[in-house]
Amino acid sequence: VNSSGTQSARRPGLTSENISPSFASTGPLLLGSSERVAISSDSRWTRFTPPGAKVSMLVPGDGTRRSTKVLLEDGRVVNLNTYLGRSDKTAYVVLSSSGSAGGESDADIMDSGIKGFVGGLQSEWKTMGKAFECYPELNRNISVSGYSGRQYNLGGCTVPGTVRLHTRVVNNVRELYVTAVLFFGPSDDPKARRFFDSFAVSPSSGSSVGKN
Repeated sequence: VNSSGTQSARRPGLTSENISPSFASTGPLLLGSSERVAISSDSRWTRFTPPGAKVSMLVPGDGTRRSTKVLLEDGRVVNLNTYLGRSDKTAYVVLSSSGSAGGESDADIMDSGIKGFVGGLQSEWKTMGKAFECYPELNRNISVSGYSGRQYNLGGCTVPGTVRLHTRVVNNVRELYVTAVLFFGPSDDPKARRFFDSFAVSPSSGSSVGKN
């Protein structure tokens, strides 16, 4: 409440202010070691579409999937879906989130997205009495069918890897997708490239009206 006695305004929906805590509160991804991530029961790669998502990608079998609704401070709900799978010693992660747009730029959303992803890993490692050191480096900007995107290198992190983020706004709904690989073994696993390159957008997913 401000000095005039009225409620201070909060930006609604999915914004840079709530992405990080939303990601950090999704529960453990079990990424403390490769052994904590179950090897996908089906060795065949399958095309995975997160619930309600407008995109899909190839993943190593069924993996572990979770769908949650995160209650924001302003009372609104953000839908958050996670996928976690493993092939050999490489872990594959997909996070998808959607909620009312808050008028922010795609860049602001992606900045908070990478902070939230790394923050979630650090929180999980802390519960195990370990430290997860990580300073993501922006590799390049990427765009796919109206989605703004970025790729980050986690090469200098406790567990190296690569993270890509894609986001856009359609009909005042903010979509954010995070795809990541973490290398608990060799960092030149060719299947990682296959995973990232398989990112595809549904032909009937609408047009973007987001800000870059």
